[in-house]
Amino acid sequence: MFSIEQKLMKIRSVTTVAEFKGDGREHAQNVKLEWTTDNGVLAEFDPQLRSAFYQKEDGKQKSSDDGQGEFTMPLPDVELTKLRIPFLQMPVKFKKDFVGYQMVYHCGASDKSNITLSDVQLSDFSFDMKDGGTVLVVFNAYAKPNAADQGKIDQMMQTEIEITLAPPEVKQTDFVDQANKAKKPNKKTAAEKVETEGDPFANTDIPPLAEETAGEQKSRDGVAWPFPQSIQ
Repeated sequence: MFSIEQKLMKIRSVTTVAEFKGDGREHAQNVKLEWTTDNGVLAEFDPQLRSAFYQKEDGKQKSSDDGQGEFTMPLPDVELTKLRIPFLQMPVKFKKDFVGYQMVYHCGASDKSNITLSDVQLSDFSFDMKDGGTVLVVFNAYAKPNAADQGKIDQMMQTEIEITLAPPEVKQTDFVDQANKAKKPNKKTAAEKVETEGDPFANTDIPPLAEETAGEQKSRDGVAWPFPQSIQ
């Protein structure tokens, strides 16, 4: 799952959002972030995403639009660095939202200066993929900071700051609930029901299943249900 641990990102824009709930009004904030990293980040969104757009270098010289030769320095320690389709229009959009994140703005030298937000929603991802293995990731982070933090974040617009994004923790109870939902009750056969629940025809004129006579069983197989003979 997508996560970031104290990486330098640029705050491209900050938008204040007013939400009305009944007679009250809440303020939220939508921050557009951009982050330049290697294409390994694509695997955090989908295991096949990187290999769909990148391949290994073949050693051939690349050509620009005017036909001139050009060289691209691939990133070190990156296996797939050459774009499969160099003329594909960028950026590529990724339509999936991530909710329940914890977001930390590392504003100073100590943790006391940090701005920590919970229940953050990440959305509107786009990937501007470059030859050489570099990817510019742009996305929105929606949160509801208090008035003081909201003002600080607004002042950081068009600056770079270290940011941490941590996905929501999966609780142990969630695994138990998923396991219980996966278990389906086994259907009992008629014989098992008799063993566990007793004779369903008890206290009726129909004889017990365990006491059927050979004649009754034969008549059942041949025609219909073996109702008892009327009493003379």
